[in-house]
Amino acid sequence: MRRYNYKNYNEIPTYMADYITEIVGNVNRVEEVPLTHINDFLNGLEEWYEDEVDVLKTSYTMTMQ
Repeated sequence: MRRYNYKNYNEIPTYMADYITEIVGNVNRVEEVPLTHINDFLNGLEEWYEDEVDVLKTSYTMTMQ
């Protein structure tokens, strides 16, 4: 499921715009980054995090047996 699907820059909360410009590093404004890149990056980050949580849960369950 795609959690992030921004269609215009006004939808991006300030904290998220600040985060994006900080990690990209070579832009001054979030509008310099294509929305498709922003959405893809944030959704990929979300998927990675969910996978990491699953791994940790599995690992914890195995150690508790």
